[in-house]
Amino acid sequence: MPIIPVKWATFTAISDIKKEEAALTFTLTDGKTAVTMHVTFPAVGGVRIFDREGFFKSEPLPITYGEDGKMTAGNTAAVFTPDEKVLFTLSLLDGAGAPVVTLCGSTLALGYDEEGVCRKALYRFPFDSENDVLFGMGERFNCINQIGASAYLWNEDTVFGRDERDSYQNIPLLHNTAGYSVFINTMYGGWADFGGTEPNVTRIDFNTPDIDMFLFVGTPLSVLDSYTQLTGREVLPPKWAFRYWMGSSWYSWNKGDIPCTEKFRNILEGYKAIGISNLAACYAEGITNIPETFDIAKEYGIRLFHWNYPAVRFEDHDHLGKKDDMMMELCGSTDPALLPIIYTKGTDYEPSSGTMTDFTHPNAPLFVERYYRDMFEKGLAGAMIDFGDQVKVDGVFYNGKDGNVMHNESAYWYAKVMHDVFTAARGNDWVLFQRPGCAGSQHYASHFGGDQPCTYRGIQQAFYAGLNAAASGYSNWGSDIGGLGGVPSDELYVRWLQYSTFSPFMRAHSQSLEKMREPWEFGDLAVEQFKKLYWWRENMLDYIYSAAIFNHKTGTPIMRAMPLVYPHEKAVAHTEDQYFFGSELLVAPVLIDRTTFKPVYFPKGNWTSLWSGDVTVGGRRLFVSAPLETIPVFLREGAILPLTLPKETLAPCENMETVEKVAALMVTPAVSRREVVHFASADDSFRLVSEKPDGGILHLENPDGMKVGALLIMGADVSHVAVDGKEVPFTKDGNKTTVRLANGFKTVTVF
Repeated sequence: MPIIPVKWATFTAISDIKKEEAALTFTLTDGKTAVTMHVTFPAVGGVRIFDREGFFKSEPLPITYGEDGKMTAGNTAAVFTPDEKVLFTLSLLDGAGAPVVTLCGSTLALGYDEEGVCRKALYRFPFDSENDVLFGMGERFNCINQIGASAYLWNEDTVFGRDERDSYQNIPLLHNTAGYSVFINTMYGGWADFGGTEPNVTRIDFNTPDIDMFLFVGTPLSVLDSYTQLTGREVLPPKWAFRYWMGSSWYSWNKGDIPCTEKFRNILEGYKAIGISNLAACYAEGITNIPETFDIAKEYGIRLFHWNYPAVRFEDHDHLGKKDDMMMELCGSTDPALLPIIYTKGTDYEPSSGTMTDFTHPNAPLFVERYYRDMFEKGLAGAMIDFGDQVKVDGVFYNGKDGNVMHNESAYWYAKVMHDVFTAARGNDWVLFQRPGCAGSQHYASHFGGDQPCTYRGIQQAFYAGLNAAASGYSNWGSDIGGLGGVPSDELYVRWLQYSTFSPFMRAHSQSLEKMREPWEFGDLAVEQFKKLYWWRENMLDYIYSAAIFNHKTGTPIMRAMPLVYPHEKAVAHTEDQYFFGSELLVAPVLIDRTTFKPVYFPKGNWTSLWSGDVTVGGRRLFVSAPLETIPVFLREGAILPLTLPKETLAPCENMETVEKVAALMVTPAVSRREVVHFASADDSFRLVSEKPDGGILHLENPDGMKVGALLIMGADVSHVAVDGKEVPFTKDGNKTTVRLANGFKTVTVF
C-alpha cells in the first residue's frame, strides 16, 4: 500500500449550522481547510455523515426536527448538539431512546503532506476493550475480535499468510457488539488500528481527504441487511454449487508423467470406486483449453471451471503464452485506445504483472465474451476470478481514475464484467468465485479464501477469514481443503475436510504434484471420513441452499460468528473458535494439532449432538470429545433441519446415488415457540413452527404444506408420536427416533 506521511489536523471551529429538509449541514474548519458536512438519514437505515459522496448512494429520508437537537427519520433517531469544547456531539439512539454511540469534533481529522496538501482523512470511534467485540473489516486472517490488532485496507496477495494484516478482500465495515456498526463509503486504501495507537479507540484512515461514513444502530445481522441493500445483495449461485467440487492447479494437472486428461479420468474413476460418480464440479485450471477435457467431463456428468487471470501479457505465466495479439483480434482493432488495458502514466502498459485488463473499459465485456465463447459452447460452468490485486498506483483506467483509488475498486468491475458475460451465456447456471474483493463485489460474484499454507496455522487463517468475510457481506465463500501451499498431513486433511463440510462452499484445490486433494491420498480414515461427510453434505443440501437464499434476500450469511448471533451476551460473543452454520447448527471444528478434545461454549438452552443425539445443557464452556473421525456439531433446541435421506433406511451419511430419496426433517425438543422459514427456491418458501406442548416434547406445525416424508427426532426419550391427531408407529434407537410420514403432516406432537 502506498504510504503517505501526513500530519493530522483536528477541526477547531464549527459554523453555519442549517436544518434542511433532508440534511443537517454545518461547516468545520481546521484552520487550513473548511468542509461542509451533511448529516442525512439514508433510506437503507442509519445515519450518514459526509462532505463528498463516496461510491455508494442512498436517497435521504425527510428529517423531523424536535426539541433539544433530536432528529428522526424512518426508524432512526439521533441528537445533534453544538458544543464549545468538542464543537458538536452527534449521538445515535436505540429504540428506547438511549445513546448507543456519540461522535464529536475529534471523531474526524484531515492529514496534510509536507507540502501542505490535504491527502488523507481519519475516523475515530470509541470502544470498551473489556466488553465489546470488534469484527468484520473484510476477510481478516488473524482472529475474530480485532481489538489490539491492526490491518492494511489494501487488497494484497497474502503469500500464504506472510503478514496477517494483509487481505485479499478489504471491506471497511466494522461491527461493534455495543450496538452499532460503521461503514466507510470509500474504495481507497487505508489503515485500521483497533486500540494499539490510542487505547479504546479505533482509528481508520484512508488515502483520500473525502469523508463519507454510514453509521447503523442495531444488531450486526440487522446492519448486514442495511449494508447489503446499500452495496448490493449477494449473488445467488445455483443449488448444485453448494455440493462438493474437486479440483487442482495448473501445476498439479500438467506436471508429471501422466497426461492431464488421463489424470482427470483416473481421478474421476477413483471417486467412482468409492461410490461417488456424480460430483458437482471440477476446478480444471490449465486444462480447460483442451477439448478432450470437456468430453471427459460430459461422460462423467461433471461441470468444469476455468482459471481467469486478469491480464493479457503473461510475463509471470509463460505456459499461457502471449495474448496481446489475441486481445487486438478479439476487440477487432489494433488501436491501443480501443483495447481494454490499464495504462501507466507515460507508458503503453501497466508494468510488472503483465498487461492488465481494464474492466471499466466499454470493450472489456466484448474481450471476455469472445475469450470464453468456445468454452461456453463446450459447457463451461464457471471460473475462479483470480488475482486482480496487482493494480499499481500509477495505473490509469478508462474511467479516468488512477490506481490509488482503483486498486481495491477494480475488484468490483472485474466481478461485474465476468458476471454479465456469464449471465448472458448461461442465465443463472454458473459459479464465479473471486479472490480480490471490495464493498459491493458480492453482488456479482462469490468468493474464495485465497492461498493458505498446509499447516494448522493455515486452517486457522481460513477459519477466521471465512467468518470475518461473512460478517462483511461475503457469505458464499470457501477455502482450499487441506490448504494450497505444500502437502497437508493425513490428520490435517481430515480436519480441513470436516471444516469445509460446514462451509458454504466445499471445495478442493492444490498445487502439489506429490498429492492432489483426493481423499485416497491421505489414508483409509480419510476415505471413510470423506464418504461420510460427502453424503452428509448431500443430506443437508436443501438446508444450505435455503440459507443461501435467505442470505440473498436479507444479508444474513450462512456462516455466522458468535458475536454476529449473540452480540449482547459477552461470554458467547467473545468465543472465537466456533460458529453457526445456518440457523440450526452450532459447529466447533478442531483447529489445532494432535488433540481429541475441543472446548465448546454452549449458549443458554439445550444443545443436541448431531452425531450421537446426546443433550448438553448450555450457559457454560465444556470440553467435548473430538477424536479424529469427529467434528463437534450441535443442534439448537427446537431445531428444524430439512434433509434429504434414502427412503428405505432413512439413515444420514449413506450413499444415495442409486436409491429412492425422501424429504425429511431433523428436529429437537422445543422449549418455546419458534418459527423457521425454509426456502425451496428464491420464490417458494414454507413456514415450520415448533413449540413445547403441555407435558410433551415437541409440537410441530406445517401450515404451508411442505412435503415431508420422515422425521428424525434427536435428543429425546420418545414414548408416543401423533401425526394429525392420530398415533403412529416409530423406530427408536436410544435418544434418536425415526418416524415415517407416508402422507406428510400438518401437525406432529411428540411425547
